Amino acid sequence: FPASARTASYFSLSNELGQQVFTLKEQVNEGLFTRTIDLSAVPEGIYLVRVAMNDKVLVKRIIRE
Repeated sequence: FPASARTASYFSLSNELGQQVFTLKEQVNEGLFTRTIDLSAVPEGIYLVRVAMNDKVLVKRIIRE
């Protein structure tokens, strides 16, 4: 995710029922930002990952097998 300046970012992981199973708020620096999330504590299933930074939001569907 590209950041144009130092800013707050918000991450959330939701299950198929819309329940948040993981959230994180973090300050990120300018440049390309990457974050690895350990999913070993969540059960198998389909999840939505939501990343919000400034006025941009990215939502991706992932499958934990």
